[in-house]
Amino acid sequence: MKVSLIISYNSEISLLIENIKILSKVMEKIVIVDNNSANKKDLLEIENNYIKVKIIFLESNVGIARATNIGFEYLSANSDWILVLDQDSILDIKDIGILYSFVDRDNFSNLGMITPKYLERNELNDSCGDENISEWQCVKYPIASGSLVSVEAWKSVGGYDDDLFIDRVDDDFDLRIRNAGYLIIQANYAKIDHAIGQIKIVRFFHKNIKVYNHNAFRKYYQSRNNLIFAKKHGGLLKAWIRNIILLCKTVLFEQEKITKFKSILKGIKDGIK
Repeated sequence: MKVSLIISYNSEISLLIENIKILSKVMEKIVIVDNNSANKKDLLEIENNYIKVKIIFLESNVGIARATNIGFEYLSANSDWILVLDQDSILDIKDIGILYSFVDRDNFSNLGMITPKYLERNELNDSCGDENISEWQCVKYPIASGSLVSVEAWKSVGGYDDDLFIDRVDDDFDLRIRNAGYLIIQANYAKIDHAIGQIKIVRFFHKNIKVYNHNAFRKYYQSRNNLIFAKKHGGLLKAWIRNIILLCKTVLFEQEKITKFKSILKGIKDGIK
């Protein structure tokens, strides 16, 4: 079966419906795992209006990692591959077809993940780049959204790490399936429209700096999970550098500086613990 998994939390309904309309044309089943959103009524209406949609309502926000594992547990009995999407990611039919075209190729016997080329919706330049690029390439740390993930690979590493909740979840999973011998490839002719935070570009000492403007909640998990990731996989110095950069960007370029600053420090404290 061709199946898709979407994780939702207070999603923008219009984007979610746009996503479902596209997926309904090619997918046999679309499962939405909802992390206890406030707009449950809107989600129920979607489930009633789209026969292929099944929504699993969770009683609390368990995080993106646990919610993804719940979705995989539900879908894995009837599917070898699961198309994973965030609630605000848009993947066209053509691009979905390109991803699936790699599944049965003889020269890819150990595929763990097939990911499209990523386009940031909030940036002005949405070009897919050089049209003469190769059909595919190996990648190390793609985002999960828009990726076709092997159920076998997911099972082999025990799924996503529930304790990470959000942020570095994809990096951790990518590294573990690669360490287990699976290949992650990017299908260069497929692309996904996706948004990370509220990106703005600022000039600082004649350089362009990309600032994501995540809220304090996300800042906490970013700083905490940088350290947890490093403890699991190495690279503690790099984790501290990432957190210092996170602090500096937040203080220099973002609003709600004090609240976010405190969240980052709390995340660092809990990451050390």
